[in-house]
Amino acid sequence: MSLAEEEDVEVVADITDEAEISRVIEEATPDFLIVALDSRRFGQLAREAALQRHPEMKIMALASDGNSFTLFSASDGIRSMVYEGSEAEILKVMRDHPGGRGGE
Repeated sequence: MSLAEEEDVEVVADITDEAEISRVIEEATPDFLIVALDSRRFGQLAREAALQRHPEMKIMALASDGNSFTLFSASDGIRSMVYEGSEAEILKVMRDHPGGRGGE
């Protein structure tokens, strides 16, 4: 998936080392963070901590099968919603959520 090709999406970082996620969030303050759902270093506890620290951010956790993703947000506590779909659905969710000017 290439979000960088979308005119209304700004990719602020491409993180290859999961240990860098928290630092990049602090520096770039993205609207969305896209991670693997089965991430070892950025699992449930790390996602919750990031959302508590940055409640305006949303986290999209992509399933390894490539056919679904879970959107985590901090509105009224940590919430999650599972979506089925491809790159088009990810873009739709990013564009439909308030404050979603893109970014990763």
